[in-house]
Amino acid sequence: TILSVDPENPDANFAMGMYYLKERQLSRAEIYLKRCLIRKPDEPAVYNNLAMIEIELGKLDAAAVNIEKALKLVPRSAAVLDTQKKLQAAKDALRK
Repeated sequence: TILSVDPENPDANFAMGMYYLKERQLSRAEIYLKRCLIRKPDEPAVYNNLAMIEIELGKLDAAAVNIEKALKLVPRSAAVLDTQKKLQAAKDALRK
């Protein structure tokens, strides 16, 4: 596979991250998406997907950081704004 030859290949890491996200293997998805950022540190989709995973894992502070990074790259992204709403809902649920 590509990753055996080039473990930091951003496209292959993104694909693996999205596969594991779809399979609900969130910790594995998180690992691959973070690897993607090694070579593509300005990829808003990665930050947004990491934030979604972190919300589900209860890592709300980390999710907020990744949402901010995504919004700096794509300020009006509907997908990122939706993730931001999910983060706020998770924070609100913790307060209750």
